[in-house]
Amino acid sequence: MQLKKRFKLRWYAVGLLVFSSVTIITSACGNFAVLDAQGSSSVQPFLEKMAAAYSQSHNVEINVQGGGSGVGINGIADGSTLIGTASKSPFDTITKNQKVASWKKRKIKTITIAKDAIGLIFVPPANYQGTDFAISQENILDLYDAFAGVKDVALKKFYTGNNIPPDQNIVLKGYARSGGSGASGTAEAFLKDSGFDTGKINANVKEILSTGKYQVGKTVETSESNAEAYTFFKTQAKNRPGSIIYLGLGYILNNLSIIRADGFALMSYINKTTNQQVAPEIKTVANQTYRWVRPFNIMISLNSEKISPIQRFIKWILFSNYDDLVNEQVVSQIKKIYESQGLIELSDAEKKQMFSLDQKVNNLDFKKIVKMHFNNFWTADYDFENSPRFGVKF
Repeated sequence: MQLKKRFKLRWYAVGLLVFSSVTIITSACGNFAVLDAQGSSSVQPFLEKMAAAYSQSHNVEINVQGGGSGVGINGIADGSTLIGTASKSPFDTITKNQKVASWKKRKIKTITIAKDAIGLIFVPPANYQGTDFAISQENILDLYDAFAGVKDVALKKFYTGNNIPPDQNIVLKGYARSGGSGASGTAEAFLKDSGFDTGKINANVKEILSTGKYQVGKTVETSESNAEAYTFFKTQAKNRPGSIIYLGLGYILNNLSIIRADGFALMSYINKTTNQQVAPEIKTVANQTYRWVRPFNIMISLNSEKISPIQRFIKWILFSNYDDLVNEQVVSQIKKIYESQGLIELSDAEKKQMFSLDQKVNNLDFKKIVKMHFNNFWTADYDFENSPRFGVKF
């Protein structure tokens, strides 16, 4: 009898020990968050670097995947991802796919975390430079015709040099994103954000560029990823003058020496206001002389069970430089990630667009707004007064 009691007591003690161990493990892991992000292949490498840097000093793991902006927008609307990513505004996609009710119910907020641009690289004819050619108000519709594949467009229409233009027989051969602007944020920015007046675009051309139903044998389709699209373009177009592709400018600038060594050139841009020819680069995007700009957006549900760690991550990216408790090295680290990706940080005025503020608060110094009214940042897209707001409008 005594032996049985001792035996029971020992097992009871072992049970307590096991239970205590489980409790300790659970407690230790209780604050650890696992987050996922999915969507734009252009946003993916930037967000991966931010997530890796953030995870070094925070108890969180953030998995970032691509798939295209449409995947990110539909994923956050349906609740299949915690963070959706897109290199375009979600408005057209959620309207077309009847996701507005879900967007409102889930209280989804679109947050612009960076400014990118669209650049065009092409194969110049022998004895011509990339700076001899430019996109302008006069030829933007010709460019769209070429990418849709509805007609042959001579490269000479884009010639701005002082010598003899290239031969009429050298025509553009467009390499465009599969699925068009409906699937690709890069394709949408190419079509909608050029900074030129495109109101007179042919309806059929617009439909083709929107749906990705390009003319067979004329336009060549590429994957969504900048890296994959460029690799395909390089192998297919290297020796054909007039071959042309649009890519994220951040990707182009990060790989410019390789792109030039491969025999390609970056096409210039004629600002329609100043009529000045400018090169696509960080400086001209920042000073707004190069206007072919697009947002890098993330979309979150304010109703999410994991909203707190998501909000902390976003605040770290966008507002660390306004937090006196954040080490200067962290601010410098974030800045270097933007620079390494060829992206532009948002200005205070651009960040302010994402706050819901009355006129009195709106006139305050931005640092005061961040410190005293930061809750106003967490306003869902459809909860802004007067009209919905989807991140920053450039």
